[in-house]
Amino acid sequence: MNEKVVRLDALKREFQASPTVEITEIHAGFSRRLNFFIDVSDIDAPSMNDGRVSFVAELLDVSRPAVTDWLSKNKPPKETTIFEVVRYFLKHIESGEDILPARVVSWLRYGDEVSPCPFKAEHEEIAHQELMP
Repeated sequence: MNEKVVRLDALKREFQASPTVEITEIHAGFSRRLNFFIDVSDIDAPSMNDGRVSFVAELLDVSRPAVTDWLSKNKPPKETTIFEVVRYFLKHIESGEDILPARVVSWLRYGDEVSPCPFKAEHEEIAHQELMP
């Protein structure tokens, strides 16, 4: 028993000495992917230049600054919110009911390198285009 206590102390010191990892709220490409996700839905959202932020904020009943972060600053919403947003927009995408929300969330956050685009091939060309400000 005494050996386990000593071992636990050593493991605890090792853990505490581990380098810290900076966790960032910024996910490169998140905004581009979220805008694409909105674009492939059957919701006629305006472009970024024509009021998309206000439209999405009103639609989802969230603040405009939060939506601005999502749509233009690569800052995803909180975990519960992103799942709610994904579930909502999947209802407005052809065959969206066949796509797991977790797969879309993973793709939105981390991109194609981690999770391939979950939408049909005809939409993938749009997904890789740069958005005009």
